[in-house]
Amino acid sequence: MKKPIIVFIILFVVIGFVTLFFPIKMYDGQILYFSGMVEDQKLSLSFLVNKADFLKDYPDVKDIYLNKIGWAMIVAVNIALPLMIAYRTTLKKNKK
Repeated sequence: MKKPIIVFIILFVVIGFVTLFFPIKMYDGQILYFSGMVEDQKLSLSFLVNKADFLKDYPDVKDIYLNKIGWAMIVAVNIALPLMIAYRTTLKKNKK
């Protein structure tokens, strides 16, 4: 019982660290410009966490945000993937 929880926690922390601190553009979002134009683009979770720095680096950008598919990707990658891998370790353990 303890091993799948440990696997989940370790994977959750590792994947969370990678997606938060490295600019991996894999989440669907939108960029809103001051001109009123909205652009669909892949965004990084690190952009959203450091939104103030991102907006300071790009002065023509008014706001960035994730759409529904982007939020679903965050749940799938950061929560469901570690959960499925931890469950798989349980199945492998019970098979022996």
